[in-house]
Amino acid sequence: MLPPPWLRSPSQALVFALGSLGLAATLTCAALLRGGAAAPRGAPPSIPAPEDIVAVVEARSGAASRAATGLAAGDVRARVALARRWIASARRSGDPRQLGRAQAALAPWWDRAELPDEVRLLRATIAQSLHHFADARRDLDALAPRRPNDVQLHLTRAAVAAVTADYPAARQSCEALAASAPPLYVAACKAPVELVSGRADAAYQELAALDATNEDEGPQVRAWSATLLGELAASLGDLAGAERHLRRALAAEPSVYTKAALADLWLSSRRPAEVVSLLADAAEADGLLLRLAIAERRLGLGSAAAHAAQLRERFAATVARGDRTHRREQGLFELDVEGRADVALAHLVENWALQKEPIDALLLLRAAAAAGAPAAAAPVRAWIRATGIRDRAIEDAERALAATGGRS
Repeated sequence: MLPPPWLRSPSQALVFALGSLGLAATLTCAALLRGGAAAPRGAPPSIPAPEDIVAVVEARSGAASRAATGLAAGDVRARVALARRWIASARRSGDPRQLGRAQAALAPWWDRAELPDEVRLLRATIAQSLHHFADARRDLDALAPRRPNDVQLHLTRAAVAAVTADYPAARQSCEALAASAPPLYVAACKAPVELVSGRADAAYQELAALDATNEDEGPQVRAWSATLLGELAASLGDLAGAERHLRRALAAEPSVYTKAALADLWLSSRRPAEVVSLLADAAEADGLLLRLAIAERRLGLGSAAAHAAQLRERFAATVARGDRTHRREQGLFELDVEGRADVALAHLVENWALQKEPIDALLLLRAAAAAGAPAAAAPVRAWIRATGIRDRAIEDAERALAATGGRS
């Protein structure tokens, strides 16, 4: 099946894909913090390419309101284009409020059981990014039989399945890509599942071999592949290799996610001064501001207090509006900025009930050790044994927890 005219290369497909996966499961690769779907091949040719939409994004609330109110309620094409625009902007900026603007663009159909496929796919993308995983999975499962060659659908479905520990479903979605995407995409999709399954080394070798022939792909694909290679390298304890891959990812696409990944690696390597240098002018996104505050606190800088106050205000605002997507970040903030291990542990236990990525396991182990509450990490330990994950940082955290009196 030939792609529609606007999908001129697989890398264009990934522009929108990275917007989906980047918010829900940030593809970072550090030992401290480790936390991508594509424009569908089955989309109507009349929808503009994602990069054409993104080029004219104005990330301002007033612009969003004017844009949404200026559209006819039944104008599917225009509203889908506007929603894509805000999702892509959210990916670049790390600002989840822009997902709300994307939702507003789709308001005429948002609560309907019957709706156009493109709207359903975007509804699932937004739900996944907001950690409403059950809602996202319901829409994606409904679409899968009708869109077997849809790259965005399979990548997003794989991400949702992986973050909720449904690894067979994640692998199935990745394998479904083989009919409509290059082998690199399939390997990159499977890499997080392979990591969790104890096969990080094999996944690294496969992805590295495919990445070496990646010269013709666009910057988003190069950054995606390099970031995943960094994550795999870090899990294997190769921090120098992880840094090499992350620097390459940052050169390909200097996004909030690649900056966060490199900052995480440096924090795990006790290099906070480099984090401050990297993020001094780039801390608008909550995730980057959090990393900056951690680095400043470790260096004893006076600016740490002001940035910690900003983070408290931001977290309070998200809780006030009923947004609970920041459990992981709040847990890290309490653990490494505020130094309140018991409060951090409460957030991270709640987070583990929602999502189960290596970073979630690592932080819960760390918080349980710091709080002197090894029993709180029992679900993580059970997950480690069930999956067979081999990850250097998680293994170190388990040993540290055992030293506090918890048994492996």
